[in-house]
Amino acid sequence: MKIVQICPFFYPVVGGMEEHVFQISKYLSENGHDVKILTQDRDREGNILPRESKIGNLTVKRFRNIFSLGEFGKIWPGFLTYLKSENPDVVHVHAYRHPHTDITVFLKKTKQIKSKLFLTTHNPFHQNTGKIRRLMTFFYDNFQARLLLRSFSKIFIVSKQERFFFEKFVGSDHIEWLPNGVLKVFFDKVNPRLKKEIGVYDKKIVLWVGRIHPVKNLPFFSKVVEKITSQRKDTIFVFIGPGDIPREYQNKNFKEKVFFIGGRKTLELPAYYADVDIFVLPSLFEGQPLVLLEAMANGLPIIATNMGGSKDFVNESTGFLCSPHDSEKWVEKINYLIENPTSRKTLGNNAKILAGYFTWDKIAKKIEENYEKSN
Repeated sequence: MKIVQICPFFYPVVGGMEEHVFQISKYLSENGHDVKILTQDRDREGNILPRESKIGNLTVKRFRNIFSLGEFGKIWPGFLTYLKSENPDVVHVHAYRHPHTDITVFLKKTKQIKSKLFLTTHNPFHQNTGKIRRLMTFFYDNFQARLLLRSFSKIFIVSKQERFFFEKFVGSDHIEWLPNGVLKVFFDKVNPRLKKEIGVYDKKIVLWVGRIHPVKNLPFFSKVVEKITSQRKDTIFVFIGPGDIPREYQNKNFKEKVFFIGGRKTLELPAYYADVDIFVLPSLFEGQPLVLLEAMANGLPIIATNMGGSKDFVNESTGFLCSPHDSEKWVEKINYLIENPTSRKTLGNNAKILAGYFTWDKIAKKIEENYEKSN
């Protein structure tokens, strides 16, 4: 099949959606399909990227962004001409409420392309948005969405919490839960690296991985870190990810107790997870975090926020869910896991088993099957 994936950003921009598109495209290409990735030509900082590039066997075509409505509302209509000329068998668009999604549906409705359309929504239900954005979202969801969503052969949701919303428009038969996946390398035993790198060998390690951003809720989590490190001498916290260290952590009392070590490449991370005892994710919202499944695949017990896609994987058998505002509950659960190694091991083993059902090849195969059988 001739398949086109369309997304607002792609590599070298790094994120959950970009990884999702890359992994399913790689699988489809390796299985004999002709796959192209269409995106716009700017990174998140506004830098211009090459108009065309290759990643392995994948061709990435970038089109000029002529207007931006914030980080995600990009207008890059040049891809219309490409779609009309190529008329692929499948067009798979990524991100609900984005202009490129609306434009693709317009081409289908006006019969300028005959392609089967698919949508992966990527859980766009962020809680912390401004008044104007909330108003725009209300009108889009209640008017425009009704005209658009039935054009898709299938809508893939990455979080179960999205189902109720999309069922209102297309019914349950047109929706399938297909979350982000995890690379098989995260299940392998590797030589640990973290303790040697930070020079700490005799402490329990609580790990966070992600891009430092307000939605990750790290200023709040500093209260948890402060309480734990003031109570215990046997525990340290490590933060892996790009971005400026929040000022709340620039505290002399955190010296030798808290380590921000910067970002690491995906394939380097297993060696860091291997030295860890507990994984935490206190975000205000998560679509469906890649790092969650990575930590689970490494056999770590999880303490995560009860907001967004984390709820699909974290339960009493794999860890704990906490409010992103209840520091006392976070302290309680971290202390419990530190003091109960048997529970840590049991929860971690269960997490690893669960993660095994969501490797990228299994997710991509289900998407391929939908392409083949859908009208």
